[in-house]
Amino acid sequence: MYNPFSLLTPQLLDAMTKQPMYFVRQYYNRAFNELENKIPLLFSHYSHHEINKERANRHMRLLKTDKFRFMYDSSKKEDLNRLKMAASQPEGYKIYTNVLLKEWHPTNHIKNRVYCYLREKLSIESNLWNEKIKIQLQDLFGKLYLRISWSGTKVEVLLDEIENIYEDVL
Repeated sequence: MYNPFSLLTPQLLDAMTKQPMYFVRQYYNRAFNELENKIPLLFSHYSHHEINKERANRHMRLLKTDKFRFMYDSSKKEDLNRLKMAASQPEGYKIYTNVLLKEWHPTNHIKNRVYCYLREKLSIESNLWNEKIKIQLQDLFGKLYLRISWSGTKVEVLLDEIENIYEDVL
């Protein structure tokens, strides 16, 4: 699986917590590596505004079965200290945050999968190879989506669906 997110570092955390933030922690399957004996976690950040507090709370509700779920408030000293410990990458864990340190562009592999998905799953019959298709990556509650647009049409699809389009084919 493709993982575009950055490792949480002390420097990145310092930059992010210049203003108060909420961080929602969850298990991050996309970063699982069976060769490493580490638990991958994702820390999604939300600014300290009322609407984002509700988004953070909703994110927590969506993670009700995730045993790693937790919400930090960086304005609380105890939570900030826990965040600093997480940013030090403690042994046994690999901790990411939903920050893209550089502009994301889809690989040719992803582009090909998008074309196949549009043709096979959405039954789009036009000659997509001649269309200018815009593909953007977005994060929503710790899940990655592709926002795909062409000729005035827009769809959002879980990146997992694009990556696994042929999983049921022998």
